[in-house]
Amino acid sequence: MFSLTGSQPAALAETDGKIVLEIPVFGQAFSINSVLLEAESLARDAINQQFAQNPALEVAQVLVMASRNGEIVPVLETNVSRAQWLEQADVRLWSRYFQSSYALLGRHDDQPSLSVARANMNRSVGSRRNSIRNAAQIDAAVDSGRLSGSEIQQVLGRVD
Repeated sequence: MFSLTGSQPAALAETDGKIVLEIPVFGQAFSINSVLLEAESLARDAINQQFAQNPALEVAQVLVMASRNGEIVPVLETNVSRAQWLEQADVRLWSRYFQSSYALLGRHDDQPSLSVARANMNRSVGSRRNSIRNAAQIDAAVDSGRLSGSEIQQVLGRVD
């Protein structure tokens, strides 16, 4: 598993059966694609562990957060039933991605590093990743003064 920090992320909390994990992101350059892959891998491992440790568990819930420069943002949230997971153990099918979060992670960078989504991914995941890149462009427009506070609220309302 690729780690953005060289260390294993820790579970922040377990409330009402939901596991919350954090990926610390250090350094000026980071790849959105790497954050997504790490988050998906962590969610997959946590779901497998939840179902293995608790045979009576019907639904696994995982929230993966990323932290950078003191800011913590959600990356993805997965809610999947045991039956769904046994049929298709693919995190991407059962996850909600928080597109605006990636712009916040790179908010103070001079030149954020954005990666292109892999071509072999299904269309819905590719569309989500395109939205993530769009969010970074929106954030740059806010920082440069091209969008006002009220305009950004309208745009972000349509993105998420």
